[in-house]
Amino acid sequence: MSVGDAIHVLRQHRTGALLVTEQGKLVGIFTERDALRLMADETDWSQPLSKYMVSNPETISSDATVGQAIEKMAKGKYRRLPIVYANGRPTGNCKVS
Repeated sequence: MSVGDAIHVLRQHRTGALLVTEQGKLVGIFTERDALRLMADETDWSQPLSKYMVSNPETISSDATVGQAIEKMAKGKYRRLPIVYANGRPTGNCKVS
């Protein structure tokens, strides 16, 4: 997927983040902040998304508590935190507005 394709998906689905997977397992995250930074830098949107996504992002288990998620997000200063099953497959993401 190209950066341009990813930005299109963000806009189309009115979401702030894409969870990037390979064979069903989470391998990266690309957020609206990443997209804005690339727009400001006038990045070539035909470049592969893998070049600009955050690889192997911090995650939280699907059985974690809300308190654990908040603590992890505050400690790491994350606005988004992917939620994954034990097998590494994403199920969603936590978001701070």
